[in-house]
Amino acid sequence: MLNREVFATDPESLELLNHGVAEVKGGRSEAELRTLRYELSTFVCEGQYRAGLRKVLETYLANLGKTEQQGIWVSGFFGSGKSHFIKVLRALWTDEPFSDGTRPRGLAHLTDEINDHLKELSTRGKQSGGLHAAAGTLGASARSVRLGILAIVFRSVSLPERYDLASFVMWLRDHGCLDAVRASVEAEGVAWDEELHDFLVSPVIHAAIAKHFPKWTTPVGDIGSLLHASFPDRDDVSNEDMVAAIRKALTRDGHFPRTLLAIDEVQQYIGETSDRAHMVQEAAEECSKRFGSSLLIIGTGQSAMASTPQLLKLKGRFPIEVQLSDADVDTVVRQIVLRKRADRMNAVRAVLDKHNGEISKHLAGTHIGPRPADADVLVSDYPLLPVRRRFWEHALRAVDVGGTTVQLRNQLRVVYEAVRSTAANPLGTVIPGDFLYFQLAPTLLQTSVLPREVHELVGKLQQAKGGGNFLKARLVALVFLIGKLPRDKSQGGDLGVRADTETLADLLVQDLEHGGAEIRKQLPAALQALVEDGQLMQVETEYRVQTRESAAWEADFQKHRKMLSDDDSKVGTARSEALAEAVKKRIGFGSVPHGASKVSRKVQLYFGPVAPTVDGGTVPVWVRDAWAESVATIQTDAVKASNDSPLVFVLLPTGNAEGIKNALLTLKAAEVTLQTRGVPSGDEGNLARAAVETRRNRAKEQLETLLDEVLDNAQVIQANGTEVVAGTLVDSVKAAVANALVRLFHKFSLGDHGKWDAALKKARAGDGTALTMVDWHGDIEKHPVCHEILSFTAADQTGAEIRKWFEGPPYGWSGDAVDGALYVLMLTEHLRASTGGGASLTAAGLERAKIGLSKFRAETVPLSPVERISVRQLMQKIGIACKSGEESTNAPALLAELKRRAAAAGGEPPCPVPPSTTHLLALDSLAGNALVKKLYEARDTLAVNVDEWDKRAKAIKARQPRWEALGALLSHAATLPVAAEVGAQRDALRDGRGLLTEPDPLPHLCEQVTTALREALVAARDSWKAVHDAEMAALTATEVWGKLTSEMREKFLIKHGVATVPTVMVGNDKEVISSAQARPLGQWALDQAGLPGRFAAARLEAIQLVAPKAQPVTLPKATLHNETEVDRWVAEARAAILAQLADGPVVV
Repeated sequence: MLNREVFATDPESLELLNHGVAEVKGGRSEAELRTLRYELSTFVCEGQYRAGLRKVLETYLANLGKTEQQGIWVSGFFGSGKSHFIKVLRALWTDEPFSDGTRPRGLAHLTDEINDHLKELSTRGKQSGGLHAAAGTLGASARSVRLGILAIVFRSVSLPERYDLASFVMWLRDHGCLDAVRASVEAEGVAWDEELHDFLVSPVIHAAIAKHFPKWTTPVGDIGSLLHASFPDRDDVSNEDMVAAIRKALTRDGHFPRTLLAIDEVQQYIGETSDRAHMVQEAAEECSKRFGSSLLIIGTGQSAMASTPQLLKLKGRFPIEVQLSDADVDTVVRQIVLRKRADRMNAVRAVLDKHNGEISKHLAGTHIGPRPADADVLVSDYPLLPVRRRFWEHALRAVDVGGTTVQLRNQLRVVYEAVRSTAANPLGTVIPGDFLYFQLAPTLLQTSVLPREVHELVGKLQQAKGGGNFLKARLVALVFLIGKLPRDKSQGGDLGVRADTETLADLLVQDLEHGGAEIRKQLPAALQALVEDGQLMQVETEYRVQTRESAAWEADFQKHRKMLSDDDSKVGTARSEALAEAVKKRIGFGSVPHGASKVSRKVQLYFGPVAPTVDGGTVPVWVRDAWAESVATIQTDAVKASNDSPLVFVLLPTGNAEGIKNALLTLKAAEVTLQTRGVPSGDEGNLARAAVETRRNRAKEQLETLLDEVLDNAQVIQANGTEVVAGTLVDSVKAAVANALVRLFHKFSLGDHGKWDAALKKARAGDGTALTMVDWHGDIEKHPVCHEILSFTAADQTGAEIRKWFEGPPYGWSGDAVDGALYVLMLTEHLRASTGGGASLTAAGLERAKIGLSKFRAETVPLSPVERISVRQLMQKIGIACKSGEESTNAPALLAELKRRAAAAGGEPPCPVPPSTTHLLALDSLAGNALVKKLYEARDTLAVNVDEWDKRAKAIKARQPRWEALGALLSHAATLPVAAEVGAQRDALRDGRGLLTEPDPLPHLCEQVTTALREALVAARDSWKAVHDAEMAALTATEVWGKLTSEMREKFLIKHGVATVPTVMVGNDKEVISSAQARPLGQWALDQAGLPGRFAAARLEAIQLVAPKAQPVTLPKATLHNETEVDRWVAEARAAILAQLADGPVVV
């Protein structure tokens, strides 16, 4: 039986009309319609394709009648069938019949559920303008998103894709002359579609318009200019223009149809461009909102909406997602290409079962080797074995750097060609792994993934006769593909597939019945010949393609490896560095938690023969290896170390010394080769570099494995020679570090508790019982932490000093423990605190962040209840609230308030000199209980002081405003005689600090100045008013003034500032000062002098209004001494007036 006989459709007669790639176009050519029929008839309505159709149709139908449709996003990797899905959906939506009457919904094999939804869609379409679908891609060349969408819409109704052309055609259509104009153009022997692109300059089109356009009057010669102005070629259109064009293109008999607008490859169009994402979002929003629930917009992309920053911007416009997957594509492939005849499936199964031993060992031990689930698809995928399908998938990803060839992955095209290639072979012939190379080689060569030298080598071997050359060609092709597979995490992880003899045989076997043994027999000789001919190179058991470039790289690599091998010093240094990196990676931690407090303790690794010093609270871990020093030396040093030393020793054995050396030599030689040769520019160079990179990576893996063996056998030794064994190396080191911490912090247990953070929180809140949180119910000062702190602070210590002492060896207490004890001791007055400047601090007022800068001292002065009560009474007298037990805390505030009140009892002249505070300054050096004690002793004196100071301060505050008023009055009355007299008395009071003189002289002095200033202001106002009234009377008496309306007269007076007489408020000294500030005495005189000019200006403006030609004349300036000079001046003035009279009336 031949392979072709087991398929439902003979592979050699099966046509793949779309070549496995669907294009979303609205073409109606015979070839395009034939392809569409094929895609509909082969559409597999299963899995996510079925779920996607259901979701699209249900979403649209459910939202009909609402304000808008929710956009839908269809995603899936390249080749997952997005375009195929959209193309089928578009055809099913409108169900437009083919030429023979066959309808898309009749061709496609749909479920009852999908058919029901489509029937409902048709019913709803008949109720409103029918159904319409437009689909296409924006394309990288689209000048804007809006123009790209319009091109898709225009194409769907057979309009030109360009906006200007489509608008012109719709203009002709809407005026009922499109068919006539088109016929007239074609009657001239010109193709309409070609001539349309030149419609602005086409004389044929212009003549047709003039002839057939209704009531056309524009001359033919002017039509081009008119069309250019009406239908310009644009780089973009507005949202309004886009919506209007869509509506005009699709509306039928006044109704907008139920429309599907599908935009394929949206993500490809957007790329990483934020502006494009914004434009797509804006255009989609306009389409959704402006057409209500009639229009559904769909976009497609490779990724889900939340996977990239740009797509996230579109999520609000495309909230519904349809995700297509690999499984759906596999189903399509099996249905279309691999589907078997039901009566032949047992025959296929029998052959596969018979050769299960061969199949099950293919690529065993790799990440793509046989799996239990393979049994479910083994028959349906035949002749493509599951292992080889997975090999193809990963190889395709590896060679498709641009993300375009992946359309072939697991897709119709490759499988289709592969099945055809084995159709005439006997049953049991499977598709070899190297088939993929020969299918993709032209594309890979074009994309520079396949070096031309390799491509030519394979071709040359294919054409050569005899000598197993065809097998050699296949080997080179397969070695190339395997060499492209990922080897590290950055490339997606190592699959474990190597181009060794066994793997190559697994992938090359075609004839399951006889070919397995035969191919395995032929491979060694063929590979050896390829190596000897310099066409492959062997690295241990693995083969790589050898080119002239790769040979040069190999020579460099071997040169660097030998140079390093000959230098024992460099080898030793490299080994030490590798061991250090391995230890750091294995141990991993730089700190460990200590005790219930979980205090972080630093662990420091040291390498080499020099012993580390024990510094502070760090646990040193000294790592030494048996290459550099003898085991006996290392162990002896550990025994000699003291019992209280925290030093931890780690001894690394030699392990597989030769293997480590070889791996190091290969790794370092590869690194030097890569560094010195740099990044090549040609394909062959890239392939050669990749080979060295692979060798480097493999050597690195080998070295890591060998070093892991060394670390697994390492010894951990405590200072004093005791070996620590606790499972793994990490566990042993942690156990040794724990022992070292006991040695380093032997007083740690006195203050170790897991609740110090809670105790600190309560203490900062003012709770003196905070130590109950750490299970202490005795006297505060007797808690071990508090006791130690009180002993340490017998003399002043800063918070930083306290922390450093008790957080370091031998205590090692947590920061919460130290700070919590400080706050508790302050609350119970066993400890007093002050700022760096000496100001006292309370527990409530001390920020934790400032503890380090604060000073602390243990409290030694006791206080009696009487002393505390008396001081609290003094505090109460001056307004300081103080609870019992808080006297020392509030004492600094009391001292500060006393100083403030003393300062308020005096001041700068004319205030009296502040009272002496020498007795207060003597208390500045005290704090805590000592300060409270001194305040108690001076309580009676201080109480009297407070009464006297408050009395003086009150008097000063009462007289200060009148003193300031006197100064203001004198400044405004500076030109009056009273200023000199009163000013002398004011100066005497200031110089003599006589503000509190009795009886108070200020009221009388203020009254003197106020009276004089009041009289002067009133007189100035009256004089101003007299001039104003006279000028107003003169103006009113003029003939021209009488010709004005009252509104015009008011306007002129306001404009020139003479409409009203200013008021003067002089009822009291405040009003007098305010009036003088608003308009000083000197200003009254200046304003009065300007009144005639202001009235003259008002009169002139009135004249010019009544007599527009009237003009002012400027009379000559002169000082006249006698009659002759008067006569001369009169003559000059007369001449000036007459000179201007010729031009109109003169205003003088």
